[in-house]
Amino acid sequence: MLLYAKTDEIIFPNNSYLMDGNKISAKTLDLNCDFNDIKEQLFKIIDEHDLIKN
Repeated sequence: MLLYAKTDEIIFPNNSYLMDGNKISAKTLDLNCDFNDIKEQLFKIIDEHDLIKN
């Protein structure tokens, strides 16, 4: 997974791809906000990609 800081550009990476059975993702984080909002963005990415296994 690649994480990018959001800029003023209209187009920004926010995609996932399947390559040879591997999930490859590029996600954009808005760092121009309160830390709690950044934390929520990161938790959303974790949930979407099932990154924490129980």
